[in-house]
Amino acid sequence: MTKQYGLRSAARESLDSSAADVLRQAILSSQIAQNSRLTEQQLSDELNVSRGTIRAALHQLATEGLVVRRPFSGWNVMSLTSHDAWELSTLRASLEGLGARITAETLDAAKRRTILAAWERLSETTQAADISIGAVNRADIAFHKAVIDLAGHSRLSEQYQLVGQQVLLCIASSTVLQVNHNHIQSRHKALVDAILEGGPSQAEEAFTKHCLESGAEIIAHLRKEETAQ
Repeated sequence: MTKQYGLRSAARESLDSSAADVLRQAILSSQIAQNSRLTEQQLSDELNVSRGTIRAALHQLATEGLVVRRPFSGWNVMSLTSHDAWELSTLRASLEGLGARITAETLDAAKRRTILAAWERLSETTQAADISIGAVNRADIAFHKAVIDLAGHSRLSEQYQLVGQQVLLCIASSTVLQVNHNHIQSRHKALVDAILEGGPSQAEEAFTKHCLESGAEIIAHLRKEETAQ
């Protein structure tokens, strides 16, 4: 069988979850391009699972904002516009600013270790000999999510989980943030210093500014592509 999407089969232990994981990774790594049509039967054949399992996985990805079901045409990978990028960056800035403030307010030795470990994983990923853009982006989001989760605010973490997947999709559509990994390191070292040494207000300001500036780069890139079309 010819594989249209080039996907590996889903693991047996939890088919719905595994199928969603495989599809999510393919979308976020641009293995399946934005706006691609997703056929349940083709995905079922490639992943060696039932169409019901594929349907459940697609519904899960729809809740994460990665795919959309269009009337009379089926499923498509979400295609993000510059306006989408603006919405995501401003929402993300609000969520991360709040998370960074709360985490800084409740900072202790264990939280310090967690933040530093997340920062070190990101740093190691950017310096790997076989560097992967997808891996860097995932480590980038993982660092920010660690700060959010350390706030101990479950509803904030839930909302950020949804935004985080769409942010990765947004980054995957742009090459702007994928060319200078030393720049990624320096930006995030500044965030580490702000939250560990600067206090709640400085942490909130640093994370908010970071999200808005990163978002502005993606927005500008997408607007340029939209103008060229």
